[in-house]
Amino acid sequence: MDVDIKWGRKGGIVIAMLVGRFSSANADLFERMLETGVDSSDKALILDFEHVPFLSSAGLQHPQEQYAQHSQRARTVSA
Repeated sequence: MDVDIKWGRKGGIVIAMLVGRFSSANADLFERMLETGVDSSDKALILDFEHVPFLSSAGLQHPQEQYAQHSQRARTVSA
């Protein structure tokens, strides 16, 4: 099964609806997809896992890293 992200934006909030099975086999692709969909002007990122039937620990690592990077940028901008 392929992975995909369907993007939406509302008031500076990015909504990423994840579709597919996320595992170590596609973790790098997932990371690149997240990086290209979020920019520095975005205020928040919501990850919607409703259409994800499987998420391995490797697949979960990348959203956590994105959160940490985005949180650090937000603190830097607001400081």
